[in-house]
Amino acid sequence: DAVLDACLTGDPKSKVACETATKDNMVMVAGEITTQTKLDYEKVVRGVVAHIGFDSYVDDLSSVDSKGLSDKTCEVLVRINKQSPDIAGGVHVGKEDLDIGAGDQGIMFGYATDETEDCMPLTH
Repeated sequence: DAVLDACLTGDPKSKVACETATKDNMVMVAGEITTQTKLDYEKVVRGVVAHIGFDSYVDDLSSVDSKGLSDKTCEVLVRINKQSPDIAGGVHVGKEDLDIGAGDQGIMFGYATDETEDCMPLTH
């Protein structure tokens, strides 16, 4: 969300389709973005990592001193290209604001919780 927010803050007509993944003190942000905003993606990623409290990584993940990810030492991989012309043509180019589509994007959130034995959230 932080990449999307940063794009839209500088350019309300930004087109953003990106994903993130993290593993072993590495964060990857990848996708297609067309925006007039000049972003430092690494700075955005490190800011989010720090904000959510990941500030400690040691190679021994069983150590109580490691949260598995550190805003200061994590590797940040950025693989961002401009939006495909085919998608742009089908979704927004030449269309009125109210006729713009959403392309093939969806928003998914996942998390583990202690609400159930299998770490899935309870249905409410």
